[in-house]
Amino acid sequence: MADNSGGHGPHSHRTSDKGKMIYRRVGDGKDFDTGTYADRGKVAARQEYIDHAGRATSVTEYESGRADIFVGDDQVGRWKTEAANVPNTVTGKNLKQQEWEARQAERARKQQEYEARKAEQERKKREWEARQAERARKQQEYEARKAEQERKKREWEARQAERARKQQEYEARKAQQQREYEARQAEKQRKQAEYLARQAARSSRSSSMFDPRPRGTQARSIFDPRPRGKQTKSWF
Repeated sequence: MADNSGGHGPHSHRTSDKGKMIYRRVGDGKDFDTGTYADRGKVAARQEYIDHAGRATSVTEYESGRADIFVGDDQVGRWKTEAANVPNTVTGKNLKQQEWEARQAERARKQQEYEARKAEQERKKREWEARQAERARKQQEYEARKAEQERKKREWEARQAERARKQQEYEARKAQQQREYEARQAEKQRKQAEYLARQAARSSRSSSMFDPRPRGTQARSIFDPRPRGKQTKSWF
């Protein structure tokens, strides 16, 4: 296994043997020519390792999170391809772990969004149910008012019918009383006429006592049952 403890700046050191590769922190941005990688951004660190075939590979990392991979002086890939298992000296985590954490974070974000949507749906459902309950309550109040109005209408109609019935009874009694009064008046007039007739007849009989005609020439009373010539001058 090659020894790569050569001088590459104050931060160079051999860190560990891991999977037949020696990882070595080479330095940070101030140790490199950042102008060479201006299109990538500021260099954060460079990492070199020797694989089991003895190839020296370097990974240049940038503060933007991107990285370039070199074997010697030849660039062979970007961070998300060949360097997937190379630890990122900026975060201390390799790309697969970063991607897993990113997926977990995305899953957590989507779960939060789902929970938020679910909570929003529950809130809207509660509001809808509250509106439905309020609508049902108002409908019940409307039905109750309508039923009360119908009840009062029926009571009013019943009172009107009772009033009409009593009015008819009153009119019938009044007509009966009028007929009875007229009958009494007719009877009274009939009796008065009979009385006057009797009075007239009595007056006629009384006046015959003072008849100046000679005796025997007086008219015989139609009411005297005695034979002619037997009648007296006076009824008394």
